[in-house]
Amino acid sequence: MQDAKALGIIQSVVSDQIFPRVANAGIAKMAWDLLYGEYHGGDQVRSVKLQNLRREFEYARMRDDETLSGYLTRLNDLINQMKF
Repeated sequence: MQDAKALGIIQSVVSDQIFPRVANAGIAKMAWDLLYGEYHGGDQVRSVKLQNLRREFEYARMRDDETLSGYLTRLNDLINQMKF
């Protein structure tokens, strides 16, 4: 019962982008390990993520249907993810 409650709490607090990764976890420990590996990861995992974010930032272009404020918000999100 406690495991199901803990799993429900974990699944309810993650963002919509992360939820599919923990949705199939059968127990809370499995979901926790997935999140730990995703966010804590080793140095190699972090460097690959940072490299991908840098590349995405370098190739960021304003879309035809995008407003300037939307474009700047998207760039700021990328910058914040790189800082994290």
